[in-house]
Amino acid sequence: MCASESSAQTASPTAGPDSLLHRLSAHYDSSFAWLVSTVDSADERLSVLLDLARFKNQHVAWAVERDGRIYALAAARARAWLVAVAPGDRAIGLMGSIMERDDGASVPAVRIKPEF
Repeated sequence: MCASESSAQTASPTAGPDSLLHRLSAHYDSSFAWLVSTVDSADERLSVLLDLARFKNQHVAWAVERDGRIYALAAARARAWLVAVAPGDRAIGLMGSIMERDDGASVPAVRIKPEF
């Protein structure tokens, strides 16, 4: 993979499969935000979830993988990436689960198989 914090190219938000990937990222983000909004911030047992949400909002960005390369879905200087594998990409056949770490990436990344 050839992405870095400052050099990830940006994917088009309206082109074919990218539209699906933008909807996927919006769905995951809104679902996670809803979950976090239900947490009682005074409950110490759930503070780790609030810390995770804060880290995600500040340091994790969405990208798409096509032909072994990562493309940012929006301009970002992220420390880590959630990478949706484009429908039909050969990487989908190599994935063992719907989400997995991408140890071959040059940046910290988690691949997500876009299945609705």
